[in-house]
Amino acid sequence: MRKSHLKDYKGYSSPAPVFILCCGSPSAIATAPATLDALSFINSTAEGDPGGGEEESTPPDEVKKVFTFIEYITHPPQFVERPEDQRVMNDRVASFTCRATGNPEPRIQWRKNGRKFNQNTRYIVIDVPGGSILRIEPVKYQRDEATYQCVAENTAGDTITAEAKLEVLSDD
Repeated sequence: MRKSHLKDYKGYSSPAPVFILCCGSPSAIATAPATLDALSFINSTAEGDPGGGEEESTPPDEVKKVFTFIEYITHPPQFVERPEDQRVMNDRVASFTCRATGNPEPRIQWRKNGRKFNQNTRYIVIDVPGGSILRIEPVKYQRDEATYQCVAENTAGDTITAEAKLEVLSDD
């Protein structure tokens, strides 16, 4: 009885460990490292079969399709830090921080009253590891008073939103 098994993994890169199901058999499940550098196979004979030993070979047809069985270990986004409500004097600085985890790493966007906005000289978005900072400088009375939303999304789950209100106090 012949069987094939994975020797090593190459030519594939993933953001997290992957599990590969090969040849439809639970005994052929292998855990791959986060970076795969080569995919090669060893054909071996079962113990007691004549001609025992191992030889390198090309993968059988069912194994060439192994990448259709790759399952990423994914997690939907979750907030680690949410933006907080702020009261700021006119012409000062407001800064909102939002951080989220997930796999793949969530993409974070900011919205003002539910609408996307373009960065400009007053609205600056700074990407930081695991999150984002929205900086508004200088804040303007009435114009910048709003609810700001941090929207985090990845391919593993639903989009999540956290919001904070900005109140701008007049100079009067």
